[in-house]
Amino acid sequence: MIFTVIITLLVAALTHTECKVTNPNVQQDSTIRSGEEYLDSEQSYLLKWNVSLTEKRIYFEVTANTTGYIGFGISPTGGMAGADIFIAGVHPNGTEYSSDATVRVIYAMGETDDLVFHGPNKGTKSINFFLEDASFDSEGYDSFDLIAKSEMPAQDTTYWCTLHKVPAFSEKQHVVAFEPVLKGSLALAHTHHFTLFKCVVPDNINADELFGPFVESGEGHHCFENPNNFPTSYCREQAVYGWSKGGKWTIFPSNVGYPVPDKLNRNEYYSIETHFDNPRNLSGLVIESGIRAHYTKELREHDAGLLIVNHDTSPVLTIPPNSKNFIVSGHCSSACTENELPEDGVTNFNNLFHSHLAGRKMKLRHFRGNNELSWVDVDDQYDFNYQQNKPLSTYVKVERGDQLTVECTYDISKNLDDKIVVGGLSTREEMCEAVLWYWPKTELIVCGSSKNSPAISSNWSNKSCM
Repeated sequence: MIFTVIITLLVAALTHTECKVTNPNVQQDSTIRSGEEYLDSEQSYLLKWNVSLTEKRIYFEVTANTTGYIGFGISPTGGMAGADIFIAGVHPNGTEYSSDATVRVIYAMGETDDLVFHGPNKGTKSINFFLEDASFDSEGYDSFDLIAKSEMPAQDTTYWCTLHKVPAFSEKQHVVAFEPVLKGSLALAHTHHFTLFKCVVPDNINADELFGPFVESGEGHHCFENPNNFPTSYCREQAVYGWSKGGKWTIFPSNVGYPVPDKLNRNEYYSIETHFDNPRNLSGLVIESGIRAHYTKELREHDAGLLIVNHDTSPVLTIPPNSKNFIVSGHCSSACTENELPEDGVTNFNNLFHSHLAGRKMKLRHFRGNNELSWVDVDDQYDFNYQQNKPLSTYVKVERGDQLTVECTYDISKNLDDKIVVGGLSTREEMCEAVLWYWPKTELIVCGSSKNSPAISSNWSNKSCM
């Protein structure tokens, strides 16, 4: 039986950050944020919500496929301790009951109306109630797929690269939405993230001859152990799109599109770098995942660009043993933006934070001269399993000479091995980066903190373009 419970949560203080550039897609008098999410993998427990900024209330609606009770709660950690929990149900005689109690969300379902331990019918999931639910009307748009079908290597961490070609367009198109494609439970369980890179070759190399055979065969290879005849070395500099665990669609504002191809008869080849997470070293598993790009020939006002602000992913990023609230920062310096941004600056409209299992909080700070402006973005409840491309309700203008700093807070105080955690590609190692969508597109792709020498003990610049 399916039944629905309506819950109202009074929010003591709902605030938002004042910024400079207004999102043309959000009405200024709009006070409602809404969305919905299945909380369990079987899609038996559906949570819907409306946030009213005017009333300072959040309205929840839970629909569950069960003949017993429904449990719902707001938890600071994902557990029951310290959580606000609401329980409701319908007795066999048709009368309703509920608990008196009125952000990781936790949930539970009982097989009967007896309030006993819920067994395996429970879980937790992070949700940002202030994000608009991602919805895209594909009518009137075309699409193409860049999807790889690969056997996951039987090792803890693999970065697997495949080559793809977009359709041969006779004129520039604008991609208006990227849809992640993860086919089946294996893809969802083992795909940590993937990144789409544009492949660019020198004028004296024929791209069709170089990449074509690998596109036709579907052959893939370890990204950083490639033999000379697997040419992804031409495909590592220009990131186009990224998806991380828990993420959804990336939908561009109505005045922005990503150009494909950016040069006719060139740059038609792309590489997908997929991070497979396989801590049990399982073998023989075939993973099918990738990207569906929705596009139009009706060009929009601006070309979109992607910028990664980060700290170098290497042992230079070191978290001491048993650390709690340990902060690492990566800086895109004022010198970089002064040299690389256009005269009128750029407009940031969407962000994604990315770190690994030790990440707890993330923040993107914004400086102009000697002043710190409002934070571009902040997530004080960062969850490795909930990494969303976040549309900004109010856009942020980044001017020449501004500095952007990504700040990552880590906690390894509960690790039992008393070891350091260093920067690296594995989910058991760490990263610290913010991925920004902006317009107009520039040639600046990565801007962050890195060392100048292979020797960790050498001096390095912590404010350098990369």
